[in-house]
Amino acid sequence: MRRMTLVGLYGERAATVDALANLGCVHLDQTQVIENTLKNADEQGRGDLQRKISEVNDCLSFFKFCKKEGEKLKLFDKQHKPEKAPAIKAEMALEEFSDLMQKEEKRLYDEVISPLSSLSRLNYEAETNIQWLQNLIAELTPFKNANIPFNEIKDTQHTSVFFGLCQKEKDKILQAFEETEGVAEVYPTESKSVSLVFAVCLNNDREVFAEKLNQLGFVKCQFDFPASAHEKIAECEEKIKELESQKKEYIVKACGYAQSMNDVKMLYDFYEVNLQKLNAEGNLNKTQKTFLLYAWIPFDREEDVVNKLDQVMSAKMIDFRDPFYDEEPPTLTRNNKIVSPYESITNMYSVPNYRERDPNSFVAVFYFLFFGIMLGDAGYGIILTVATLLFAKIVKPHEGMRKLLFVLAMGGVSTVLWGFMFGGWFAIDTAGTVLQPILFNPLENPIGMIALSIGLGALHLCVGMVLNAVAKAERGKWLDGLLDDVVWVLFFLFIAALAVGMALSLQRVQDVGLYGMLGCLVVVLLTAGRHKKGVFGKIFGGFGGLYNIIGFLSDLLSYLRLFGLGLATGVIGMVFNEIANIFTGPIGMIFAVVILLVGHTLNIAINVLGVYVHDSRLQYIEFFSKFYTGEGYLFTPIVGETKYTKIIN
Repeated sequence: MRRMTLVGLYGERAATVDALANLGCVHLDQTQVIENTLKNADEQGRGDLQRKISEVNDCLSFFKFCKKEGEKLKLFDKQHKPEKAPAIKAEMALEEFSDLMQKEEKRLYDEVISPLSSLSRLNYEAETNIQWLQNLIAELTPFKNANIPFNEIKDTQHTSVFFGLCQKEKDKILQAFEETEGVAEVYPTESKSVSLVFAVCLNNDREVFAEKLNQLGFVKCQFDFPASAHEKIAECEEKIKELESQKKEYIVKACGYAQSMNDVKMLYDFYEVNLQKLNAEGNLNKTQKTFLLYAWIPFDREEDVVNKLDQVMSAKMIDFRDPFYDEEPPTLTRNNKIVSPYESITNMYSVPNYRERDPNSFVAVFYFLFFGIMLGDAGYGIILTVATLLFAKIVKPHEGMRKLLFVLAMGGVSTVLWGFMFGGWFAIDTAGTVLQPILFNPLENPIGMIALSIGLGALHLCVGMVLNAVAKAERGKWLDGLLDDVVWVLFFLFIAALAVGMALSLQRVQDVGLYGMLGCLVVVLLTAGRHKKGVFGKIFGGFGGLYNIIGFLSDLLSYLRLFGLGLATGVIGMVFNEIANIFTGPIGMIFAVVILLVGHTLNIAINVLGVYVHDSRLQYIEFFSKFYTGEGYLFTPIVGETKYTKIIN
């Protein structure tokens, strides 16, 4: 990375930010206000863009809703189905994208956004009115059995009328009026706990009557429609039908804009891009006539930046320098197409620190190896690879999802390779066939599988310690690397030699392994406490170094998950095969096929998830703990990843 300091005329700030954004290689630094400068965020411009983004997003959401509702309500026959939107425009550079959308913006607003917004508003009003009418029907329903207009129920010259609902049963209500001079009629309702009461009494008894009703939880009817409840409900239902019909018209009209939806998506990205540029402008320091910009750029793009700025700036002062020791530049990793998807695995743990080695090449190799061992069935691997590649081709997901799918597809390839080695084909016994194990069957040779898991785990740990030793040597601490890391790598190698010698009865190899292992332990005992103070500190430090053996043993045991998950996949698959074998005959075969399809699908889904998590854990806990610092932050261009459109930098 190179640190760039740029001073230019304030009137050219927007063009400058636009030019740097088009390059796609400039990471603006978050600068603090310094003496005699200030920030100048365009709050009004930001608000306008946010409003437009919200408006376009609402149109996209409304169209998606209408398409789904139209299919659900079967509003389209084969001849009138909404046309499919054309594929999104080809990948393009940011500058080309911005120029295109500036020309298209007004047309899209006039011909698509405004009409869709109007339809959305009308649909919302119809929805609101339908909801209001449905609520009114619910309130009117208890009064349906009183077939009299509401406005005719009122007091006379000598009597008081009470019309409403009571939270009591009919018999209890009538019993309450036996000692009261008046007339009460109770009507049933659809609710078991509510009764409709129509009561009349003389005006002189009004207060007594009202008190009696209040004790029964009486709620007076507030409606005064010039119609009965039954008539009003029928009127509301008719209005709802009319509104539902209008809604269907709005849905059909909205679906007519299908051909323009991808253009609308590009317009959404255009506004997002402009908002990011505006936010970048707001981060600049300014004086009365100039602006000040700090940024990080890759070392090999310095000339491109200068040439681009020469085209848009009439006057400037620009300076490039290497990062100072106390500065933390952003991290930009450049890997090939095979390794780069595994950056997502590393970044989930922590982005690499700018000053440390990129671990992604090593993560890619071991993640690939471990994935296949833990899934271990070639049939499953083929399905996983084909399914992920087809999904990526059909759905065309965003960059992050595409990388994840590639990792899973590569995991499927690894699974096919290890499946050949283990003879794993949908958990079927392949012994004596052309698909028989090349290496061994883990179910029949668990000791061999455990040895393979531990051996690969030791290799994984050793690579981590070698990387740590190399990093120390690059900082001038090569002796620490030798005594703290390389010696343990040699220790594992001598253990491997001892194991091979014992397995093959080679006495010399055994002796080399044994004495070499003991020699490594002596070196650790004598040197592990070299940085401690005092004689006792150095002695106890040596014993503390030997205690690391416990940690290494714990780490190695973690790799038994390679054996455990691989075993689980095979055993679960065998169980489903055995269940399917129970069924015989034509009908039984149908059940068997269903069990096999459902069972193996579940087995793949559950175990792929488990393998993804446990494979990541082996990288994070066992591998990274040996050498990896992390705690960096990603290099982020002025314009980041867009939601719908592929922008080429």
